[in-house]
Amino acid sequence: MGKSLHLWIVLLASSAFIAGCGRSAPPPGDGTTADAEEAVAAADDEGDDDTTGDPCTLLAVAEVEAAIGTLAGPPFLEGPRGFDFCVYETRDLRSLKLKVGWSGGAADLRMMGLPAAMAGNAGLRGQLPLPDGVTVAGEWDEAKALNCCEISALLGDQLVTIDFMNTRLTSQQGVALLNRALQRLSEPLKNIRGRAGNDAASQRQASRDGRPKPVPACQLVTLADATKLLGEVEVMPVDNEQQCQYSAKGRAEGIHFSVAWDGGYRAFREDGEMAGKVFKGLLGDMAKNPEDVKSQEYPGPWEQADQIGTDFQAVRKDVRMSVDVRGTSEQNARTVVSQAMQRVQWPP
Repeated sequence: MGKSLHLWIVLLASSAFIAGCGRSAPPPGDGTTADAEEAVAAADDEGDDDTTGDPCTLLAVAEVEAAIGTLAGPPFLEGPRGFDFCVYETRDLRSLKLKVGWSGGAADLRMMGLPAAMAGNAGLRGQLPLPDGVTVAGEWDEAKALNCCEISALLGDQLVTIDFMNTRLTSQQGVALLNRALQRLSEPLKNIRGRAGNDAASQRQASRDGRPKPVPACQLVTLADATKLLGEVEVMPVDNEQQCQYSAKGRAEGIHFSVAWDGGYRAFREDGEMAGKVFKGLLGDMAKNPEDVKSQEYPGPWEQADQIGTDFQAVRKDVRMSVDVRGTSEQNARTVVSQAMQRVQWPP
């Protein structure tokens, strides 16, 4: 994200530094297509061969793996009713979700702000303007992009929604998977059972497979770190697994550090999208300059990093760390996050 965006976002923020506002055993198999098929066979052996209403029947495991990487296990079902979403979770903790309304889709789409004729970014039949300005073709009657990474498409009275916010897929790549799912509405796959992957997913979640063990935030950013950067400091009354804060004595400076041990990939992308929308709203046509909107590369012990709004943020293995740059320099913020990343015991 370019320096112009940083300047405008920071100017919108309060010039005063406001303290206290933080953000808020492994299963068998290696997640390959063969493992998914074995899980289905086991379910069949137990007499569980009903695929009615199963969203996992619309995408082949091999298709998803080709797009987002090798899965940690078979796809599984989750949601308030236990079957709302089919979730594809990769070994590197990325995930993609697919939801299907097998009936009543037209009514659901209207509740989302359609019909198409009344919504500026709703698609004409078979066409959809995406947030990045590109129009894509699809197998739908009507479609709606809710944001950069969540797209709903109606075919007849069936509504399919794909959510790829927790991946690094582009909108066009997400639409390609959505199209494949739409094409299978009339003939769902027979060798997929979403429920077959639920036990393995529960085991991964319980064991935090692939995820680091959370530790208090002030073990990652120490008093010595803050003193070296700011001089004499006071520890603010926030010290837990999510936040650690220091205030420079006698000066309106400080370090406000936050860490989220889960959901980091999604939050990083959501925040980046929101900042981009604010930037575009501020500058209008000037925001079309690629130098203003492209992300800047920040080498470091992370997978991705950027200054988003008033925070310098970085993510690794679905853990997000951030420092508010209103209290210190961007360089200090990068130093703090870099040191904190290196103190985590990362699983191999």
